[in-house]
Amino acid sequence: MTGFIIFFMTSFGLAIFFMVRMKKHAKEISIFVTLALIGFTVWIAIFMDKTINPYRWIARVIDITGL
Repeated sequence: MTGFIIFFMTSFGLAIFFMVRMKKHAKEISIFVTLALIGFTVWIAIFMDKTINPYRWIARVIDITGL
């Protein structure tokens, strides 16, 4: 699990760095961050043998941002 967290943080940081460097819109970066963190939460829940349903969270993010 520690390897997964280190890999996620490294790839997450690089992705944010490249998105800012490519001058993406703030809305696009915020959607990426939100969906990536929801995915991270789901994986941590899997590792801890908990069950969660992220579909409602993803639907709210899409509704709020208006995509």
